[in-house]
Amino acid sequence: MTRLFKPRPYQEEATKFILRNPRANLHIEPGLGKTAIVLNAIDAMIAAGFKGKILVLGPLRVARSVWIEEKNKWGHLSYLRIVSVTGTREERLAALQEEADIFCCNYENLQWLVNQVGDKWPFRGIVADESTHFKSHRSSFVTNEHGTCFLRCTGGARAKSIARLAFTKTLYFWNLSGTPVSNGLADLWGCQFFIDKGEALGRSYTAFENRWYRRGNSRFDRYSLTLFDHSEKEIREAIAPTTFTLRAKDYLDLGEEITNTIFVDLPPAARKLYNEMEKELYIEIKAGSVEVFTLADRSNKLHQMCNGAIIYERKGAFEKLHDAKIEALKSVIEEAAGMPVIVVYQFRADLERLEEAFPKGRKFDTKKKTEDDFKKGLIPILFLHPASAAYGIDGFQYVTNIIAFFSVDWNLGQRQQTIARIGAVRQFQAGFKRPVFVHQIICRSSVDEDILERIQTKKTVAEVLSDGLARRNLT
Repeated sequence: MTRLFKPRPYQEEATKFILRNPRANLHIEPGLGKTAIVLNAIDAMIAAGFKGKILVLGPLRVARSVWIEEKNKWGHLSYLRIVSVTGTREERLAALQEEADIFCCNYENLQWLVNQVGDKWPFRGIVADESTHFKSHRSSFVTNEHGTCFLRCTGGARAKSIARLAFTKTLYFWNLSGTPVSNGLADLWGCQFFIDKGEALGRSYTAFENRWYRRGNSRFDRYSLTLFDHSEKEIREAIAPTTFTLRAKDYLDLGEEITNTIFVDLPPAARKLYNEMEKELYIEIKAGSVEVFTLADRSNKLHQMCNGAIIYERKGAFEKLHDAKIEALKSVIEEAAGMPVIVVYQFRADLERLEEAFPKGRKFDTKKKTEDDFKKGLIPILFLHPASAAYGIDGFQYVTNIIAFFSVDWNLGQRQQTIARIGAVRQFQAGFKRPVFVHQIICRSSVDEDILERIQTKKTVAEVLSDGLARRNLT
């Protein structure tokens, strides 16, 4: 069923901004309608005579259905032809042969698309939805000794595959993100390069770092980068001419988002094993020995142990260590008094134990029936991994206002996007002015606290791990 589109003032303002700026960033918080903003811009371009094709890049769920569903909501956009370039190779090839205005492709298939189309690149415009997928881009323009300028492509494979085409074949390039700097301002450089070839933030990532960051020099933080006091203001000012930023609280009367941190203590036996792993990088469990060889692997194992199990072989076999978090989660679900609860997990061992402890719960998967059943209120507990559900999902706000992080995670972008599925903006859209409860279960004196510090301060992983070791007298 289509509806009459009545844009909010901020949506009209954003649409006009990107029409004035063929290459621009839309930094718009989740739920404020950035897809509709871009579709209206494309509609206006077509009305003015634009005849090119547009490529939308996004996570799989976004590329598969979100843009098509958004178009179908509004009567004035019904003429737009949008196809999804996802699925099997045969399905993708068939989609490319269709007559359409907008082609939606997931980032995982971007290299395939570039190789398939080659020099016959038909897209005059590119929309990078959730553009932080390009944050690892590290290309730069270089002039050789003969005075010839060329693009040296490095960094992430996906961004490399499209870097040259983005400037030689494409006129419009719009970055869309709800959480552009969730992991720090350094994420901006790779995306901004597609907008202005490095004019604002530096012709190379090295130049960007050298201008605005101080590098650590101790044995614990030599890989960390710390902004100078003046850097954040200067970086934001540098990208401002090509960036439209929109925060929900500036325009909407929103309810609260209440974060409730629940601390649990490791039982004595689990604490002993945890301390041994943290100090020695080696422990003995019933199934045998577990040994790690890098600090990253150690952090990962400690994270598992905080949640209640340790995975001891590559196939995923695990040994249960405790139920401290399970018991805490039971209290959260009891206090919900029948309101469905979204439970966020990280490891497969977490999921198996959660399914055993809460048999009425169901894992969120790629099946549409699971999503539909939750929206109908048929699933009292939804087990959700943030990587599978952080983008492209709408409608959960009608079902619940409670989310519980059984396991916190280093990835701040995924965390913010996951919360946004039922966050204050989504509640407002659903007609509710009720608080959103974000419960996070934290093991005291553990790597969980390091992750919590990163969530609260946005320090680098290296910095918080170093701080955590110092707190626990392990430096």
